[in-house]
Amino acid sequence: MTSEDFARGFAKLEQIIKQKTLDGEDAYPPSYAQFESHCAVPPQARGHREFTPLALPSDEAIKKSKDANNRFQQDFKNIFGDL
Repeated sequence: MTSEDFARGFAKLEQIIKQKTLDGEDAYPPSYAQFESHCAVPPQARGHREFTPLALPSDEAIKKSKDANNRFQQDFKNIFGDL
């Protein structure tokens, strides 16, 4: 375990001891397995991210795309037009 793991474990253990003391219970000393579980990094949420769904292109966008494609095709044909 790294020093960060020990620090995380001691911080969590202190929180538990404080809470148990306030409740009038005895929480010390923890077993090795309990302490090791306090040192573990908590898992990150694996939920899915929200995103904006893709929308259908507008009529104007389709027209612009077709015009650009037609210009490209015409320019490409002009390259080989002299052959």
